[in-house]
Amino acid sequence: MKYLLYYRDGFLKKFPLDKTEITVGRSSANDLILEEDDISRSHLQIEVKADHIVLRDLNSTNGVFVQGRRISVAILRLGESFSLNGFSFYLREGSLEEFQLTRELDPVFEYIKRENRNRNSSEETRYVRDVYTEFLKYFLRSGMGRSDFSEFLREISAGLAQLPIPGGLFLMAREKDGPVILLAVNRLPFLAELAEDRVVRGLDVFTERLVDISLEVKEKVTLFSQPMELGKRPAALVYLHPGERHSMDERLLDFLTTLSRELELLFLVIEEAGRKIVVTRESPGETPDIPFVAMDPRMRQLVQQAERIARSDLFVTIQGESGTGKELFARLLHDRSSRSGKRYVAINCAAIPENLLESELFGHEKGAFTGAHARRQGKLELASGGSLILDEIGEMPMGLQVKLLRVLQEHTFYRVGGNEPIHVDLRIISLTNTDLLEAIQEGRFRSDLYYRLAHHRFSIPPLRERRADIPELINFFTRRYCNRSHKNIRGFSVQAFEILQRCNWPGNVRQLENEINRLVNLSDEGGLIGAELISEEINMDVFPLQSNETVPVAQKEPEHRQLLRLLEQNNWNKSRTARELGMTYQGLHKKMKRLGIRRPDSTDS
Repeated sequence: MKYLLYYRDGFLKKFPLDKTEITVGRSSANDLILEEDDISRSHLQIEVKADHIVLRDLNSTNGVFVQGRRISVAILRLGESFSLNGFSFYLREGSLEEFQLTRELDPVFEYIKRENRNRNSSEETRYVRDVYTEFLKYFLRSGMGRSDFSEFLREISAGLAQLPIPGGLFLMAREKDGPVILLAVNRLPFLAELAEDRVVRGLDVFTERLVDISLEVKEKVTLFSQPMELGKRPAALVYLHPGERHSMDERLLDFLTTLSRELELLFLVIEEAGRKIVVTRESPGETPDIPFVAMDPRMRQLVQQAERIARSDLFVTIQGESGTGKELFARLLHDRSSRSGKRYVAINCAAIPENLLESELFGHEKGAFTGAHARRQGKLELASGGSLILDEIGEMPMGLQVKLLRVLQEHTFYRVGGNEPIHVDLRIISLTNTDLLEAIQEGRFRSDLYYRLAHHRFSIPPLRERRADIPELINFFTRRYCNRSHKNIRGFSVQAFEILQRCNWPGNVRQLENEINRLVNLSDEGGLIGAELISEEINMDVFPLQSNETVPVAQKEPEHRQLLRLLEQNNWNKSRTARELGMTYQGLHKKMKRLGIRRPDSTDS
């Protein structure tokens, strides 16, 4: 039977497609009811066919998206996905018994609900403090879209590396030729050797839970093991804690227990999708690259597309405002490609004077011009076999565009002042913050070069258009700069966090990162980041009418007025307001009822 596997905010659900026609919407008349203000009363119709489904948008306000594009009608096949304003759906196939698996997620839901209740009882946001809960949500979201368990583990281990885990965390599986480490997050080098050479060979971590075992190495180490199964293979999530058992964080141990259970479940979900499961060895001392922070459906689609495109040799053009993350996409395309072992060479076409740019690209021979005292290789030659990143490609002079086009056509060029042809194997990734098609119309860019460079195009939306990413980015950068500065902070005040969420961030992710770096370094050890620390630039963006005041946001605002103002700013979208306040949808309703707030045009009591 075909079914939809869907989630929102980490809550995973399954819906059987047991009728030929199914409707989705907010109204109780629908087959699948999604009680969110972002969803229209009658949002979507699904027609169920033998090997696919047909999606029809019922003139919804916020639309139906497939591969990041809004559609009116679309065909979806097994393994493919679509989204509805924060909900992501995957088409899967399985038996009726398979639907019982959802019950195994009840503990993690209860854990998240409990953490939410604890969070809402104080005036601090969940960010930084509830990192384990946040990771569980991220873990579920990431696992849903994966078809390869190894790829999934690489991304998850990068997320785990950002958590406050002081020891070594290892996912191990028992193979015929001995234990294999599938995932490793380790900040203390000697623990990797201990895990691989002594622990798993001297103790059976795959059959019993081991706690309170102290091992005499360079210092006291306590071992925690949570046995599990990956398919039919025995496995274990092993944590080595540098210190006595009494110093271990109980919340971390609860998190590891839940994580092991969900790893088992998501392995089954990926396996049931009918995909091949390939597990590779990973060096226990390595931590993979930091993943993209992408909660917005469009950004998730772009990252998935980039990972697929990376395996090809297609030339890629990435367009987006300054600070949106174009360089991260370029690095992803290189690191996930077969060229990752070769050089990643970048050049900014706008930062180098025109008379020097040609020499930078093509190199020069000794004596080619005044000051050319020796032969020099250019960026084209250095990047051969690897990836050449042309930043600000729209600023390249027209004369140089012609020469670059010739290189792309013939795969050969000459150094400045040289006579020997140089053959190159290039993959070019072009970055631009301007619309190249407009530049072509204005005569500033050659159309023939554009179509040589743009085998595939990415357009990265600015941060103000993907506001769902802002809370996760705040959390991500806070952890990063707390780690770098060896500082502990409790989090943000609700008021400070609200301001950061509401800012339009004209400098995009780069501006947000700089602000968080500044706030972490200004905050007191073990303290709370308050609104008074936020820069005037951010305050002026959020409170333009009060920009003459020194710190307008530090004044205490009555709770009733603050909530009413937020609801009006969000056009009475209660789901969005609840997310901005860091509370549940039901919690917001209770607060509105307690404060006597209701929408002016509503007839509800």
